[in-house]
Amino acid sequence: MTKPEINDLITKNEKLAYYIANKYKVKVKSCIEFDDLKSICLLGLVKAGNTFDLSRNVEFSTYACKIMINEILIELKKSYIKKCKNIVNLEDICFNNLMYLDLLVDDSLSIDETQIKKDELAHLFIYIDELPTNLKSIILLKLNR
Repeated sequence: MTKPEINDLITKNEKLAYYIANKYKVKVKSCIEFDDLKSICLLGLVKAGNTFDLSRNVEFSTYACKIMINEILIELKKSYIKKCKNIVNLEDICFNNLMYLDLLVDDSLSIDETQIKKDELAHLFIYIDELPTNLKSIILLKLNR
């Protein structure tokens, strides 16, 4: 296909991208903002236009829908991985030799993210206080507190 044909396909199916974004906005609203979702679908539409093969006897709209949904799933996976990296749990602190100050001091975090980390650690210490005395003292020694 030529560039003008690809551009024409993309332009004609732009509403399809907005339809897919609107269809998935409720399902992914906790992870992806709606404007970002629309952008992801439009990028998926462009990707579909660039990789579409007429010889496969498939409608472009069908192919584009699959590509856009796949792009949404990829973005969900990325946001889930980012979310999981920010979770502080007791096992990480005890067994991976993380120190209390290492958890708080991270230059890559914004002020809001640092406050969230501090709040997470405060909740963690509430649970540590509920542990038996000997286990609690081991964890606190490990944390160098």
